[in-house]
Amino acid sequence: MAEERVRAVVVEFVRGVDGVSGQVSGAASFDELGVDSMSTMDLLDKVEREFGVAIPDEALPLIVTIQDLVDFVVSAKQKQGVNP
Repeated sequence: MAEERVRAVVVEFVRGVDGVSGQVSGAASFDELGVDSMSTMDLLDKVEREFGVAIPDEALPLIVTIQDLVDFVVSAKQKQGVNP
């Protein structure tokens, strides 16, 4: 259930980015969706605030797809002992 909630929020945020339209799937990369680097940073900031997690700079190259971001948030919340 927690992963579905995180995915729904991330997809909602991605759909709010200018230029993003159509189907947004977990396997889609931010580049494929037309999300530029500034919009990606804004998106990550929203996710950090929504879920109370910090995304360190060294994790950024590993977060390429929507699923990568969902997995990162779920893992970070589990480490905090909290169900997202």
